Amino acid sequence: MTIRKLGATLAFTLAIAACAVAPLPSVTETATAQPTRAPKAAISPTPPHPPDVQFDASRLPSLQAAELPACAHPGDLEVGDLSLAFVSDWDADREVYAVRADGSGLAQVTDNTTKEALPRWSPDGQKLAYLDDLFQRSRLVISDADGSNASVVAPDLVATWEVVWSPTGRQVVFRSGPFQGGDLFALDVQTSEAVNLTRGAAPAHGRPSFSPEGDRIVFAAEMPDSAGPPHYRLFTVRADGTGLTELSFPSGDVDYWPKWHPSRDEILFQGLVPGQGVGLYVATLDGSVAKLKAKPRYLVSYPSWSPDGSMFAYVALDLQNEVEFHVATESEDVDRIVLDSEIAGDEYWGINRYFWAPDSRHVAFFGSGGAYRSNAIYVMDICGGQPQLVVEEVDPDSEVSWRPLPGR
Repeated sequence: MTIRKLGATLAFTLAIAACAVAPLPSVTETATAQPTRAPKAAISPTPPHPPDVQFDASRLPSLQAAELPACAHPGDLEVGDLSLAFVSDWDADREVYAVRADGSGLAQVTDNTTKEALPRWSPDGQKLAYLDDLFQRSRLVISDADGSNASVVAPDLVATWEVVWSPTGRQVVFRSGPFQGGDLFALDVQTSEAVNLTRGAAPAHGRPSFSPEGDRIVFAAEMPDSAGPPHYRLFTVRADGTGLTELSFPSGDVDYWPKWHPSRDEILFQGLVPGQGVGLYVATLDGSVAKLKAKPRYLVSYPSWSPDGSMFAYVALDLQNEVEFHVATESEDVDRIVLDSEIAGDEYWGINRYFWAPDSRHVAFFGSGGAYRSNAIYVMDICGGQPQLVVEEVDPDSEVSWRPLPGR
């Protein structure tokens, strides 16, 4: 499904019952150990190779042209120093795999008869959280990085999507199943205590995002409107479940995909205001909201900060309704198209989600168009070079989780 189609599928059925919530009881869980899953090496069923058509090198960004912070000096890492996790059903059920960003070192992380989803590395790269038995009794599992010592945590809670580690690695947030209200829960990985963060404010549209200190979380929630369809609003809540607060934004809007800045109390998000269209905004906790110059023109533009906080990226449409992938500096004095249909060498090109690498220089993405294979992961350097196919036949619901770099 391309990003164009995604814009039409973002309506959620969960509505909030009230803006304020009473003090929430904690739900204490006992971790249930599963048999240790020994990781096994795997040979890629589709060896990495360049796209079928060559990209227009004259249109590719370069160290001289990009003028982005990540491109100001040569990178100190090779793409093979980076690794990522994803899900594929190569063995007839969904398993977690890990691979280096140059396509080498592919290894199977999980090996069982259930369906896995949404692998997420811990901030130190030593643990892996993922969903097990998706669509049946989906539960959150935490294992060592290689898949060993896997344990189900919060076994009484169905876990579906929105799996996010706190910056400290102490907590994992996940969304519960629809029969449990679709709320966000924060699980303490040391005590296995799970706290309901959003009872009465069902989250929607994109993963929640932690503050730099890991003590607060921002998320979007659906607000009922007696005069018309529901709207989506932004809320913050403390990681212990207290202090649910709505962020200020003009009434009659739709806003979602919030991302907390990696080092400051500034929240990047996308908003849709009647008469003004789609725009990108930055909100602070004191209630101020600034509209950015960026013009995504997309109902779903996936705005996000780079891991070092010096840039942000988004997906946009040009005046001919062609897809563009932009990277801009914080101040927006530089806003560069790093990939579009002309660079891709195809009349139609789309991008299905993108994921920043921890070096703030590479991105992984799912693309569509003549140059791109369906359900394949590509990696590109935003400072120049052709996007490279890393692995294909990836599960269509998979996402990419980059393994953090030690000491960064």
